[in-house]
Amino acid sequence: MEHVTHYFDAARLGQFINYIIERENVRIRKERGDPKPWTDDPLLRQYRFTNIRREDDYVTRWIAKNWRTPNADDPDFWFAAYVARQINEPATLARLGYPVPFDPEHFLRVMDEPNPGGEKLYRAAYMVRSSSEYKGRSKAEYLAEKEFGPAWERRIYLRPRPTDTLRSYHRRLVQEQYGMGSFIAAQVVADTKFTGLMRNADDWITFAAPGPGSRRGLNVLKGRDPEAKWNESDWLRTLRELIAVVAPELKDRAGIVLSAQDYQNNLCEASKLFRGYSKQKYRAPPEAIAAE
Repeated sequence: MEHVTHYFDAARLGQFINYIIERENVRIRKERGDPKPWTDDPLLRQYRFTNIRREDDYVTRWIAKNWRTPNADDPDFWFAAYVARQINEPATLARLGYPVPFDPEHFLRVMDEPNPGGEKLYRAAYMVRSSSEYKGRSKAEYLAEKEFGPAWERRIYLRPRPTDTLRSYHRRLVQEQYGMGSFIAAQVVADTKFTGLMRNADDWITFAAPGPGSRRGLNVLKGRDPEAKWNESDWLRTLRELIAVVAPELKDRAGIVLSAQDYQNNLCEASKLFRGYSKQKYRAPPEAIAAE
């Protein structure tokens, strides 16, 4: 890797590659039933880091099994993905049921009651900030009235089209749907690309959109201030340069092949790794433990 030291910090680059390999080893050891600890890495033992592939995360697996696979040819699966990622709690999603067509009264009725198992209604991975006019009202009311209701009314316009790439679809969601910023839109795209028209998008492997954590992670790999600003085109170009360096190492050393969106997620996790801690301690969810 000597030839890339001009572009990336060599020590951080090695740390990033080793992290991806070891995090995948943790998943493999855990899922085949090996006894704890699944790693000697003190950070991976103490803190929560997501899987290197988004498809292996617990919530994504739930969505794929229960909503995505049975409805893979539904042109409005994108809407179900939108609902799923704004809530992100399988227990709530199970009570809600597949939300196509959207029924606001049913949605509000479900969201007004706690989950029987004591799980929170929402997971904190994706934050929703309601507008000031909803002060004193519930998040569910805001979502139903300002985001989900209008999105469902415009569903035909917001559906993936035969001419869409993942990037063009992401751009349309961001530009045309109130409350759907780049990060949530990228999550919707990441789920929807396994369905319908999106399966054959030209940029299925290469599309990614930056999030705050991936900007910080890429900054550290470049030897920059973690909070340095990026414009999207420079970030994407640098991500592609990183993938060109890292992908052969991962494939040769561990047989790992990742999409650009997976690299984006791993950069977000690496930003925690580089600072030496995550805000969340490792704790396997009870439902995940039961599934082992």
